[in-house]
Amino acid sequence: MKNMSKKISIQKKKRWLEMFEQGQTEVQIARKTGHDPRTIVKGIEEASKERRLASTEAEMLRNALFKHQDQLTGLLKNIMEMLVLPPYDLKLREESKGILAPIPLTGAILKHIPKEQMVLDIYDEEKLEWELLKEHLKQDKLWGYIKQWHDAILDHMWARWQFKLTIQSEFVNNADLISPNSEDEKRFETATSELVDLFFDVVTQRILGIRNETDVGKAIDFKMSGFNDKEVSRQKLVAIFDSLPGTKEANRVKSTFVALADITKLAKKQTNEIMLLNMITGKCRVCRRLGL
Repeated sequence: MKNMSKKISIQKKKRWLEMFEQGQTEVQIARKTGHDPRTIVKGIEEASKERRLASTEAEMLRNALFKHQDQLTGLLKNIMEMLVLPPYDLKLREESKGILAPIPLTGAILKHIPKEQMVLDIYDEEKLEWELLKEHLKQDKLWGYIKQWHDAILDHMWARWQFKLTIQSEFVNNADLISPNSEDEKRFETATSELVDLFFDVVTQRILGIRNETDVGKAIDFKMSGFNDKEVSRQKLVAIFDSLPGTKEANRVKSTFVALADITKLAKKQTNEIMLLNMITGKCRVCRRLGL
């Protein structure tokens, strides 16, 4: 028999392993191939080890890819949950004069920056997974839709805030008519503040198509009870309330809401279509590191 070669290829050793697994003994394989039986035994062991390592590596790669896909799919789920319309009864609170307090939304927070309008911070945008998903879906329409949704929700929330400030201005400008002889200024301020919130909530919901059966007249009577010239106050407050749906600020709330609803629908549909594939197509820098 031939002496053991120092450079027997792994392909040959794999062939010996196949022959062995098919039922041939090491001696039979040695006779057929012209190698020493000890060489055959060692070669079979090496080929078997190589296969186990390859199988383990393949399993690790498969698990890494599954985890990577799960992370990106989880991000898509977060995006889907984020793409919602703000609640109709969302409370807007003034943090300082004319400045809206931060509003937590699903997966984001809305902030009003002094001397500017509003900004929307999307929490997931700061994560590495956001960049990786954009690499996977580089040419996808989803990113354009998210940008449009981002701008639309800012426009709408700005419109809501300007509408509430308009209501506050109406109260301030007509303070002498609402309660010309009020002796309890603190209680008057509380009552009018609560009425501003009420007017804003009721009118906003009604112009957005939400049924609201609040009896505003009774609410005015209750809030203004105990003040002087109650009837004069009531008439002026009712007049203010009745005028609100026709203001340009109210119309702006409605038009921006319609635009937001339209782009939200498109963005959710695109996100859902991607998720229905049950895998994220394309590649990213992580995929390339994994050898894909």
